[in-house]
Amino acid sequence: ETRTSFKQLAQVCETETDRERQIKLVFDEVALYEYARCEAADDDILSHLLHSMQVFPRSKTIQCYGAGILWKVSLFSQEWKDKIVSLDGIRIVCECLKFNIQCHKCCQHCCWLLSSLAYKNYSRCEVIAQCNAIELITDMLKLHSKHVYVLEAGFSVLNNLSLKRELTGSDSNEMMIANEESQRRMQIDSLGGVQLLADALQIHKNKKFVVRKAVSALSYLCIGEEEIFEKLIERGSLKDIFCVLETHTKDKKVSRNCLALLGHILNNPKLLLQVLRGYSQNPAVLTYFYEMIARNLETDKFDEDWRNQFGQLILENIEMVLSHTSNGLLTTHALSCKNAMQKKEQQ
Repeated sequence: ETRTSFKQLAQVCETETDRERQIKLVFDEVALYEYARCEAADDDILSHLLHSMQVFPRSKTIQCYGAGILWKVSLFSQEWKDKIVSLDGIRIVCECLKFNIQCHKCCQHCCWLLSSLAYKNYSRCEVIAQCNAIELITDMLKLHSKHVYVLEAGFSVLNNLSLKRELTGSDSNEMMIANEESQRRMQIDSLGGVQLLADALQIHKNKKFVVRKAVSALSYLCIGEEEIFEKLIERGSLKDIFCVLETHTKDKKVSRNCLALLGHILNNPKLLLQVLRGYSQNPAVLTYFYEMIARNLETDKFDEDWRNQFGQLILENIEMVLSHTSNGLLTTHALSCKNAMQKKEQQ
């Protein structure tokens, strides 16, 4: 019965003149979903669907339904994903996004499909980038900056395009791949993607799913590219990360990604000093880092070279803060950090 409805859909795409009305009548989302879950990828059905989307790029009904079907079937297996890609699906869905960028639903479906295809797959990420998707998505995010469902979907694509592969030494092309990944992250930043992600932490800080995707994407972008991290610190976005961490303390995914960003600062003395100096008027930020520095010193996570090179600079920063602050909690943690530094020096 499900296969029959698929064949009807294929025939409608080929024969009917009032395509939007007929596709709406024939299309059964539940049936399609169940079919994709149970059956192998079907060339005939997918090619009809993609052909219809290609022939009618400005038909919102066909584009919405088409991208929605492709997104859902892509979730079930690599075979479905490979088939979509082999039928030029990435280019077609990018065209769909381009022509229907004003439509919230089209934007969501296209982005969730691209996110699904991009996830942990280097070759598909490259195809997506080559189809101008990063520029399209950043334009879309600027246009729909207040629409949380569009933001969540768009941020999900940026997140998956920003992933940094672990170098294993087993692939002779690893350095080339790492360079292309870096170029993608820098392109996201140059097109305003990092600023959009940072703005979302402030504007939509109470929207859990938007924040979850934004923080995750920022963690991959910043940890992959120190230059991006430095600019984020200069923009003052750390205070928003702390605010998000405090607002979503029970959300493990948000907390994990916030802490990954903050942990990366602790392990990078250059960034750490930049934060301590740049946030000298922000007790919450200073308190957190003084507490974590003291804890890491006590557990020997900072080696002797780290202490010899940066210990004195951090002590000077602490003395400066102590001479200006009246915040009791900050004073307590600053003194604790100072004592831990001095204790290590005496050992």
